[in-house]
Amino acid sequence: MTRVHRISEETINSLATGGGGDAVVGELRAVQWSKHRVLVLAVVREAAQARHPHAEMAASAFAALTQLGASAPRSVERVLGYPSVGGWMWRQLRSSTPMDPGLLGTLALAAAVNAGLACQVDLPIHGSSLVFPSLGLVVLPANVRGTVTASVRPDSGGGAILTIAPKETEPVTIHLKAGQDAPGWQALRDMPLSTEFTLTIDDLDPFRWPKTESVRSRLPQRFMTDGRPR
Repeated sequence: MTRVHRISEETINSLATGGGGDAVVGELRAVQWSKHRVLVLAVVREAAQARHPHAEMAASAFAALTQLGASAPRSVERVLGYPSVGGWMWRQLRSSTPMDPGLLGTLALAAAVNAGLACQVDLPIHGSSLVFPSLGLVVLPANVRGTVTASVRPDSGGGAILTIAPKETEPVTIHLKAGQDAPGWQALRDMPLSTEFTLTIDDLDPFRWPKTESVRSRLPQRFMTDGRPR
């Protein structure tokens, strides 16, 4: 039997009358996560049906996500529920020139970093960077290309160590930490709007906006202090 995830009538009425609260937000988040998980699974299945050369890589990435979800469900939900993930998967299914489905492994790596756990996946490299949804962007050295083995493990400073091992060159190690840039790493940054509210700015993920041609380059650091240029 197919399960349908619906928003309750109580939640709809609450939103329509200006209500909300933790329960309403929790229900909306659950629907968002459920929808994105279905989209990711659809991408995996479509890659298998099309006999994409990296279909097995995509399936392994989904298996890694499922395994992480058993021990760190909130971390997986945070990554899968991230808005740009839905945009990525939707365009992946509808585009005539989709991205490599093997890149789904970045979702598993991002969830592992968020959870403080170790994870290893194979990834295809098609450019000079890798996006870790909800966390930031990895800038790759020029000699990293082809299929690589990527692994993350927690470090003592609260971040993670990313190791990218190409088949023909030496491994590359990059330190990842939420909110902090490092060599080879551009993190999502926070913008304080008041003493009680901080907004995370995603100016890195190419799928953060409905039309990728509208996406601009990263904001200068001076905007992160209070939202106004200095």
